[in-house]
Amino acid sequence: LIKVPASVDEALAWIDEGRRYDVVLVDTHLTGSGAAALASRVRQTLGPAAPPLVALTALGRRDEETAALFSATVTKPIKA
Repeated sequence: LIKVPASVDEALAWIDEGRRYDVVLVDTHLTGSGAAALASRVRQTLGPAAPPLVALTALGRRDEETAALFSATVTKPIKA
C-alpha cells in the first residue's frame, strides 16, 4: 500500500502513531520542516527498526547530510 502525506507534519504524525512502512521515499525539496528533519525524526523514533529511507533529489544532488540520513538516493526526474 502506498501512502502519500500532504505534509511533513502528517508524515511525522503517522510515524508517531506507530504506523510502519517497508520503505520511505522522501523528496529532498520538501516544504515545511524539510526532508532532513523528517529523516532524522524517523531514525530517532524507530531506531534500528527504521525502514530504508530513500532520498529523491534533483539532478543527482547529494550532500553529506543526505548521505548520512538516507540509505539511497534516486535522481529526479525518473525516466520510465
